[in-house]
Amino acid sequence: MGFVITLPTLLLTEQAIANLHNYFIFVSIQERFNESAILLQRIIGIKRLPLYKNVNVTKDRLPISAIPNHLIEEIEKRNQFDFQVYAYAQERFHKDLSQMGITDQELKRFMMLNNWYGMLTKPVDKISQPIQTIGRQVFIQLKHLKHLFTIQ
Repeated sequence: MGFVITLPTLLLTEQAIANLHNYFIFVSIQERFNESAILLQRIIGIKRLPLYKNVNVTKDRLPISAIPNHLIEEIEKRNQFDFQVYAYAQERFHKDLSQMGITDQELKRFMMLNNWYGMLTKPVDKISQPIQTIGRQVFIQLKHLKHLFTIQ
């Protein structure tokens, strides 16, 4: 059974891109979550970003290299219009990041704070290391990365 491109599919793709352009003040990219959070902060004027921790993260995900090429090609073919919308979203995301002037230093600081927050908020029964070791790791990271927290 072949895959058929129809005019309504093309029109829906164009409409989806137009909607992103015309009606959304913010476009987020899931695999760039930290940058997305900082970008949203800038766009809507949040003074402090909330800290978060990752939960329900898939640990045993197959790498893309384990998926046969013919399946990847079929997925790409059947989702070509989604890829077009995604390409527009990525382009817009990069443009917004550039316009807002988000720095690597700002991104690293946010990621480091969230990493520490995740370590320090683990349930006691889930902590694989003693609290002292975690505290020592935080101190070592702070010592080596103190330049991220300099006030300019």
